[in-house]
Amino acid sequence: MREFLDDDDSVFRSHFARVNRLADVSYEQMRPAYRIGQRAGADPFNEGCDFEEIEKDLENGWLRIRVGGGEWASVRDFARAGFERGRLGRIENAPPADSEEKPPFSDPLE
Repeated sequence: MREFLDDDDSVFRSHFARVNRLADVSYEQMRPAYRIGQRAGADPFNEGCDFEEIEKDLENGWLRIRVGGGEWASVRDFARAGFERGRLGRIENAPPADSEEKPPFSDPLE
């Protein structure tokens, strides 16, 4: 299974900075949600499955490792982004590279 690399961490940190609406939650608290999603997306066992088909397994995994008491509903979108990165190597629906509003999630914050 693919390792969680510094590049992944940069992409997820950038994604978190752009989509996080939870003022009392840090990236470090959500990092495990990205990780479980990414691992599931890269797992050959889940090949051909979409996020919703394995979501209950991810939710159960989150309940075992959750950080800061975050409930599944508050981390679901972060796990989905991780799943997409694990499956596709990118996060779907990221703004295009030429977008002036927000850089793409593959362009990490510095």
